Amino acid sequence: MISDGTRCGWALRRRRWCALALSVWLASGCYLSHERGADAGARDAARIEDAPARPDVPEIDAGPIECGSLRVTATALLDEGVTPRLAALGGSDVGVVYVRTGGSAIRVFYERRDRALGRVTGPVTIGTDSFSWAELAVARGEVWVAYGLAGDRESVLARATLDGAPLSRRIVPRYHPSIFQVAGEGFFWAAFAMRTDNALELSHLDADGSETHPVVTIPLGRYGSGHGAIARDASSHVVTYPREGPRGVRHGYVNQLTDRGELGPERLLDPAASDDTVVPVRTSRGLVLVRSSDDELVLERLDPVSLETRERLPHPALGARPVAGVVADRVVVVHATSGTLSIDDFGTDLAGFERHREAIPVPGLGGGASIAELPGALVFGITVNEGATPRPWLVRVECAP
Repeated sequence: MISDGTRCGWALRRRRWCALALSVWLASGCYLSHERGADAGARDAARIEDAPARPDVPEIDAGPIECGSLRVTATALLDEGVTPRLAALGGSDVGVVYVRTGGSAIRVFYERRDRALGRVTGPVTIGTDSFSWAELAVARGEVWVAYGLAGDRESVLARATLDGAPLSRRIVPRYHPSIFQVAGEGFFWAAFAMRTDNALELSHLDADGSETHPVVTIPLGRYGSGHGAIARDASSHVVTYPREGPRGVRHGYVNQLTDRGELGPERLLDPAASDDTVVPVRTSRGLVLVRSSDDELVLERLDPVSLETRERLPHPALGARPVAGVVADRVVVVHATSGTLSIDDFGTDLAGFERHREAIPVPGLGGGASIAELPGALVFGITVNEGATPRPWLVRVECAP
């Protein structure tokens, strides 16, 4: 997700970083590559650089998970890269994709990590012609990686095994995604398109990457970002976003999109409030919106059918954009400030929170944040900067009785 602080000039495409400040904590990090050559696709042969593959262990349903509190159980600082994106692989393992500039082209890498966040396989080279970051999803026991190409009108949809062995690659006529999720037998794709006026471009893809309906556009004005989406049911997604105005005077909205491309109706969340970020998560009691601004953090329960507000619970402002997830029905909000990762556990009632802190291992904090929900655990990924070298940092939080 690109923030208004990251409005990259397209003229800067050749070999430059798009610098990210702490205020774009939820941003995806913006790398701009060289113009794509005619032989770019031929350079995408994936390779496994170290650890051998291992058999996939089926996930065992142990019934309800006891979760009296949360604890940090593992951390891992990866070698080099930026904008990690995470996905649960089944059981205790997690997949992560990230990108490196490599001097000229932006390369996409994938790793498989275990419960202790130790490397199982990888780094695997998924692509060498990326224009920006990559997004990750897991469907039908396979890994799917989506990333944009230079020229901003096409993207790659690459398919691999859970260990990263390549299976297929195809070009899709879509702007690179900021949200890429499994939806039924296919995928939900949301792109934050930076034009003269920004917009969300929403679509659904079938299992082979073909669009199932025309692109649906939500205009955002000259600003935007801080958006989110989550599946409401098998045939529709809830989409949330702020619209127009600089920080402090944006208004948050909630909308829905069916797998047939039917949008709306759109609802303004609160005309008196400002929302810099609106992120949806799902609990057994319905949807919860995590709304963050310079003034306050609001957790808002919605009716899952009507999307009307059931309960609004205000909390002190975070000072940084959050990423949020749910474990054992507990809503967890994560943000980073002053060298510390703060993990706020709001439990199931959302009325108060218990804060866990984990020191960031190197002094610099980069852009990009992601979360993966596993049985009884959450894994977070952010970018940290060790001098001039960006490195993905992973943190695993587990339920304790």
